[in-house]
Amino acid sequence: MAEPRLIRTTIDSPEAKVLVDAISADYLERYGEREDIDPAEELARYPAELMTSPYGGFYLLELDGEIVAGGGFMYLDDETAEIKRVWTSAAHRRRGLSRRIITLLESEIVARGYRNAYLTTGPLQPEAKAMYLHLGFTPLYDTTVDSTELPYLGFEKVLAPDNPGVHVPKALGERAERHRRILAALEDPEAGPITRLRDL
Repeated sequence: MAEPRLIRTTIDSPEAKVLVDAISADYLERYGEREDIDPAEELARYPAELMTSPYGGFYLLELDGEIVAGGGFMYLDDETAEIKRVWTSAAHRRRGLSRRIITLLESEIVARGYRNAYLTTGPLQPEAKAMYLHLGFTPLYDTTVDSTELPYLGFEKVLAPDNPGVHVPKALGERAERHRRILAALEDPEAGPITRLRDL
């Protein structure tokens, strides 16, 4: 396989529309009948500005003029970036492209000063679950229960424990806090604190 070209962009760019549309179609196919998961709401939840430099980023891989993979990250807290929208084209799966994207994101997260990476995936995406476990992410959910019954599967990985962390503008911090409350509400109807590595 030829070497894909890396594109540093934003999730609302014309190049990224292929990825966003494909993720939307995949979510609808997998979760269209789940009352506890709203694919459209999930895709609209994060403003593009959260995945832009200096506190986030978004990346695509292009091969022979076609967008074949991508993903991004955004601020979650002063120590942790959240990986989002990791995707590979159905025609190019099982070629290591998603792993390449995750490796790139981890490198960028460390370079920005974060210590940890956090991510979630849907309960009906076993291939993503298997990949994150293989790449050394710690599951933050009860692995003894049927994971397909959970609203989402959380994972976390320590990348650079000696990094200083980041300090974001107040407005961005407030957006991230609202996001953490959403995650907590998904995990616990009483909106208890979201499970993190430090809690295990």
